Amino acid sequence: NSITLSDGSNGGAASNYTISAGQTTTANITAKALSVSGITAPNKTYDGNTNAPLDISSISYSGLVSGDDIGGSFSGTFDNKNIGTSKTVSISASYSGVDSGNYTVTDQSSTTANITARTLTVSGLTASNRTYDATTSATLDTSNVSYAGLVSGDSFSGSYTGTFNDANVGTSKLVTISSSYSGDDINNYSITDQSSTGANITKASPTISGLSAQSKYSDENYTLAGIPSISGLSISYSSSDNNIASINSSTGAVSILTTGSSTITASIQGTSNYNAATATYILTITTRPSSSGAPSQVAADSAIRSTAYSGSGTSNSSSGTTEIGSDSYAGSSISNSGQVVSFSAKVVVLRPEQTPKAEGVYEFNNEESKLDDIANDSEGFQKLGEIIGITEYSIEIKADDLYTFTLEVRDGGILIKPGNEKSLIFAENYRTKVIDTAMEEVEKNFGIPSFQIRTIVLDFYKRYTQAN
Repeated sequence: NSITLSDGSNGGAASNYTISAGQTTTANITAKALSVSGITAPNKTYDGNTNAPLDISSISYSGLVSGDDIGGSFSGTFDNKNIGTSKTVSISASYSGVDSGNYTVTDQSSTTANITARTLTVSGLTASNRTYDATTSATLDTSNVSYAGLVSGDSFSGSYTGTFNDANVGTSKLVTISSSYSGDDINNYSITDQSSTGANITKASPTISGLSAQSKYSDENYTLAGIPSISGLSISYSSSDNNIASINSSTGAVSILTTGSSTITASIQGTSNYNAATATYILTITTRPSSSGAPSQVAADSAIRSTAYSGSGTSNSSSGTTEIGSDSYAGSSISNSGQVVSFSAKVVVLRPEQTPKAEGVYEFNNEESKLDDIANDSEGFQKLGEIIGITEYSIEIKADDLYTFTLEVRDGGILIKPGNEKSLIFAENYRTKVIDTAMEEVEKNFGIPSFQIRTIVLDFYKRYTQAN
């Protein structure tokens, strides 16, 4: 800078000198040090960026000459956008004013502040109505899910599962929602979950399959095998005419009693969770055609009985093996597979104080049976051997309509004893059914092929006493 010199008093000696006017010289003015401080950054809620608002209300310019024109402009930037406490805020500064050039400024380079989590509210989840399936699982519809408070562009997603409060049928049932979240930005939010919604569970509608119209012979019993479309449901059965064909309501075992037609109904009972279901078909029963062939000439008499029973007009031996008649009988026909093709056996009826009579012939041919009546036939009777075993069996025509029998299995034949008067009357009227069931018991419980049964004895004594 240029400095202009002018006269001075020189201690009262100025009058003794003459100085030329306009004399100049030079000197330096150096920049004054100025320090900036007092800038702060207020805390902020997460907003997805690093911008930091600054508070300069307490800013200080240390070293500023009073009256000088100088001003500052400041901006703050967080070190990252994520939530945290005492996060570093970098301060950028610029200065203006006519006197700003006269200062060497030491800036305030940083401060600290917090970024707090942003509130995010989840809503819009719904549950789909569904049919009862014995579980509490619920299907959720997330197509209209809303994330109120989510910053645009943030990496954030939710996964949801729904659970009904119970498995039973109902309307507007409570569905509890479980939530989990993923994405790079999930920790920047304080999430208010949608905790529940509502939906309906309606009754399931089962069906019954496996049944079809049947045509059977009058001596051909069988068992139904209805299949429920929903596992675990019970099927009950009924017949429209129990005089033609009766059926065990729980097992589906059909007992054919005579010719004709009956409607067989299979039912699943309706409950609070299931609609009722039925399936019906027509059972047609006809008489089996007659078949030719001479019956075996075998029989037995009233002495062929267990010593556990006694009755009027009978005699018992210690072993129960009284021999009557000859041992002749017709040979059975057997296929290469070892299965019986045909056989026949005399049916002998024992009555009180009467001579035993062969009143019928039980014939089996191609897995079908029939019982033909014959006139009194007292031809050679074959003895029955030692007792192989004794068992009980029953025939259930309908609920609470049970007929019981004792079956003695002996070498070469069987002895059938009704268990009571009711069962005896049934056996008189439905001999084929009683014998068919006995033959099934022989093979099932004793493993004896049917063709080895040459004599079938029906004991029709009407009174029994248990021997001691």
